[in-house]
Amino acid sequence: MPTNTKPVITNLGAEEAAAIVQEWHDHPDTITTPSGCWIAKRTSADYKKIHCQELNGNVSQYQLHVIAWAAANNKDPPTGMDISHLCHENYCFFSGHLVAESSTLNNRRKRCYGSRYCPLHKNIVVHLCDHNPRCVISKATDKCSCHVI
Repeated sequence: MPTNTKPVITNLGAEEAAAIVQEWHDHPDTITTPSGCWIAKRTSADYKKIHCQELNGNVSQYQLHVIAWAAANNKDPPTGMDISHLCHENYCFFSGHLVAESSTLNNRRKRCYGSRYCPLHKNIVVHLCDHNPRCVISKATDKCSCHVI
């Protein structure tokens, strides 16, 4: 699904975008996962959407992860591009897990298996992700397979 690429910085302002991200980060229902995701409280199966007052006084709906990307990069999302989740978590709004890319690349990520992880030795066993930047997902193996590499 294409990401909402409204001109966040133009419409909300850089300070307001950063304040929104900070407010959601500090929200008691937001959790931080072991992989570093900032997960906003789920309200649907889709992306976290919030209503914001724009500089012109209008109220409009924005996707939280798009605001987070714009605030971190201090620019509007590129027109026609998606803001992809490297972590594959729709409700994550940690800017380190977000990247602007084409819909084609974004959709390819949805079929990525990330890395296999050995829980015993806390090692990445094998990287199955060939994306650049790499997806930020790792799955534990059933047992130690560090000897395979």
